[in-house]
Amino acid sequence: MSRFDPCGQLVISLWMLHTMDYQSRDNITNWLLRAFSIFGLATVMSGFTLFFLTQKKKRR
Repeated sequence: MSRFDPCGQLVISLWMLHTMDYQSRDNITNWLLRAFSIFGLATVMSGFTLFFLTQKKKRR
C-alpha cells in the first residue's frame, strides 16, 4: 500500500471493508460476506412478513 497516495490508500481500505476480505482484498465470496448477506436477506424477508401481517390486521 505504500505505492499509493493517501487517497488511493483510503480507496483500498474502503474496498477491503466492503468485501470483508482482510488478507488478499480480492476474494468477494468468503464466508463472512456470505453470512452477512444471508442475515441481511433474512432481515428483509422478516420485515416484509411483519409488514403484510400488520396491514391485514389494520384492514379488519
